[in-house]
Amino acid sequence: IHRTLEAAAARGLDFIALTDHNTTAHYAALHELQGAFDRLLLVPGREVTTFYGHANIFGPTDFLDFRMTTPSPAEAAKWMDAVKSEGGIVSINHAGAPSGEICMGCGWRVDGLPSGAVQAIEVVNGGTMAETGSAESPLQGFTLWQKLLDAGQQVTAISGSDNHNPDIPADTPGAIGTPATVIHMRELSLQGFLDGVRSGRAFIDVAGTRDRLLDLSATASGGKRAEMGSTLGIRRGETVRFGVTVAGVAAGTVQLVIDGHPVPDHRTAIGNTSIALPDWTSDGGRHWVRAEVRAPDGRLILIGNPVYIIPAK
Repeated sequence: IHRTLEAAAARGLDFIALTDHNTTAHYAALHELQGAFDRLLLVPGREVTTFYGHANIFGPTDFLDFRMTTPSPAEAAKWMDAVKSEGGIVSINHAGAPSGEICMGCGWRVDGLPSGAVQAIEVVNGGTMAETGSAESPLQGFTLWQKLLDAGQQVTAISGSDNHNPDIPADTPGAIGTPATVIHMRELSLQGFLDGVRSGRAFIDVAGTRDRLLDLSATASGGKRAEMGSTLGIRRGETVRFGVTVAGVAAGTVQLVIDGHPVPDHRTAIGNTSIALPDWTSDGGRHWVRAEVRAPDGRLILIGNPVYIIPAK
């Protein structure tokens, strides 16, 4: 644990969540070491490991009965509800991974979770990046994330290094902080972290840099406005202007993804920090709109969370 925290501090991270498998044994060490790493928030986490999928929980430190005998939502709800009752967060891990002897239960196999059961999903996993060479492999979490968004669930995309060796070089996929999740927090504290993930105002920096920024806002008539992660009520025929803020990226493209589909009319080259995209006209339905940034060679480097469009009352 100490070597992991040293690597995180050397990388310049503001926070790190340590998530050992199905155990609370590491929490005492985190509590003891927090004073020695006074500029690094140590988030208590745990990787719930079942035969039907893995998920990180953040916040609670009590024992949790994670055992499941079937891949049913009711079985998962037993431990997910316990996490929620203690004010914690559930985040599905490496949802697209295969399950079998190579990685028993790694892929997520619990279908039909009710809205609010999970608050986040690991869309980009560093270990998977190291194996496949891509942040967009089918083994990543995009497919499940988009399925949940299409179903009307507001689930925050995050990333995780899935690091098991603190000596991996910092610029290597799967190293501590590669990829990294950047979260807008009101304060650097455990509650600030939990509230920040729930708010959805967060983005994934695939390379885990220190100077990149991605934010999205949506503005409609009458001054109605929503930031990334928030909801905006729009009537049929109303227009929405999306503004994207990008920093730390010298060249490449910004793209709006609407309901899972990149829209060519809402793609532009990066020139300025603040980017205004063409107006979008609502059809009166529910939609989710997010921004992503690609390098000049097409590699996905920044992944934003959505603004949620709902019919106005």
